[in-house]
Amino acid sequence: MRSAPELHAGDQVLSSDQIDRTFKNFHAFSCLAIGVSGGSDSLALLCLLHDWQQRSRWPGRLLVLTVDHGLRDESPQEAEFVGDLCLKIGVDHRTLRWTSAKPKSNLQDEARKARYRLLAEAMSEDNAEALVLAHHQDDQVETFLDRLTRGSGVYGLGAMRADERSGPEGLRLLRPLLDVPKSQLQATLQQMGQGWCEDPSNDSTDYKRVRLRHLAAELAAEGLDVERLVDTAGRLRRAADAIDSWVDQVLQNNVEEHPAGPLALHSEQYSGLPEEVRLRLLSRLILRVTRTAYPPRLAKLEALDLALCTDENVRSTLGGAQIVRFGDRFCFWKEAGRHPPETANLCGQGSMVWDDRFRISSMRGAIVEEGVMIGPLAGAPAADGEFTFPEGMPRDAFATCPAIWRREKLLLVPGLFHSDPEIEASIAVEHLRKLPMRTV
Repeated sequence: MRSAPELHAGDQVLSSDQIDRTFKNFHAFSCLAIGVSGGSDSLALLCLLHDWQQRSRWPGRLLVLTVDHGLRDESPQEAEFVGDLCLKIGVDHRTLRWTSAKPKSNLQDEARKARYRLLAEAMSEDNAEALVLAHHQDDQVETFLDRLTRGSGVYGLGAMRADERSGPEGLRLLRPLLDVPKSQLQATLQQMGQGWCEDPSNDSTDYKRVRLRHLAAELAAEGLDVERLVDTAGRLRRAADAIDSWVDQVLQNNVEEHPAGPLALHSEQYSGLPEEVRLRLLSRLILRVTRTAYPPRLAKLEALDLALCTDENVRSTLGGAQIVRFGDRFCFWKEAGRHPPETANLCGQGSMVWDDRFRISSMRGAIVEEGVMIGPLAGAPAADGEFTFPEGMPRDAFATCPAIWRREKLLLVPGLFHSDPEIEASIAVEHLRKLPMRTV
């Protein structure tokens, strides 16, 4: 499995100055995780980052994480290969195994989700602040072309960001090698005398990314080379940043968020926005109420936007969210769907995450008592007496909001109900992801 192809005369290695510039912003971190598979890209990242750490005397800690999906016979040996290298250079290493049953459909997508889930769990245990990935210039081009074939808009065609603040599982992703060609990474490894593992699928045209790589070579022959494609993606990211800045202002000034989760926006304020801003706003609102990792496809957002702008009685679902016109407002909330939020026992828990949306914390030990539960309001016991739902939002919007009860007595629904002031002061229920918007 170890491979070190011959170094070609035209391949240039990365200089110490280039390496220092690549990682200069990493001084701000105290612990970084690195995703390393054993291939040339990720091994180059590991070796370069370790080299920089030694020369710069960065006092932080590196944690190397290798995910073994259990889908190829070679993967255990590749993980062992990475572990041996880490032991040699004195870097902590962990192998993470996907041991659950493998799905019969959408295997690659499910494997990707499992990978980030395993990485997030390991990083949480070791207090790693960000995940460093080895995506390089060639990957950026393949991503751009792939999204172009899917009909992506300005956000998708912006391809990958060097610093993605809220990636899958809420992870911060750092991609310091996006300006570096793969050939330069391999040449640098070769100069270091470091071999790597070669995956035969990297050259198989059964995979779309390989076919896109060949297409990129053909486009370069027509004058649309790597540099121009990367520059185009960068300009689209600039446009996306400008739209996001506008969306941030709309969220802050016009969107109301109830502490229990639902969102509301006046229909006139929505329809008066440019279409591209509306589409991005829809994506952000859906992700906010559902806490899913990926936004709906652009075509589905466009269809929803058309309905919101033309249908006086719109009631739709998209991406796990319910979107309803209620009077002169559009309301957004998480739908129960096929998998409603779980009901969990809070006994013995000082802090926990519920439904990937809320963090529940005990301020004075209140939630460690026996029999205290959390679940969706739709499945909670009735309150002692009526409580008033806010104007401008339907009652349905609160069906999946968090409710806390003991035995058959409802204790707390954030922003809606508490059995007594002591309970409200003792239990904190907070959104995991903060967005700049007003609360009601």
